[in-house]
Amino acid sequence: METLSSIDRAEDARRDRAWRYERLTNELNSATRTIATLEAIKDDQTDVLREMRQLCGRLSPDLTTRGTQFLPGGYELRGTITAFLDGALVEIEVKNTARGRALEAARARQRNLQDAIRAVEKEAESL
Repeated sequence: METLSSIDRAEDARRDRAWRYERLTNELNSATRTIATLEAIKDDQTDVLREMRQLCGRLSPDLTTRGTQFLPGGYELRGTITAFLDGALVEIEVKNTARGRALEAARARQRNLQDAIRAVEKEAESL
């Protein structure tokens, strides 16, 4: 004969499994959305910046900037534009590297969550 205590323990275990399953599936959905978001980011500016960088080589070294209230004049135009473009390319590379690491981490998290969900499902099936 079952006792109320054994029924309560079984019910508590069932609720615990259900809670873990729901938490894991919610985290899996979040990881899947993160992956989709990171994969959707397109790096369409790198090629444009590289083309602009190549075009800078065609500028005459005699061209200089005129200056404004924010930036003094007299800078060699080709060198100035090249430096700005190089800085932008480095920034894009840093962001792409960070995005790649985040994507790798999200995929690993997704795999771990899928394994954990399978373990909870097996646990429930064995009862």
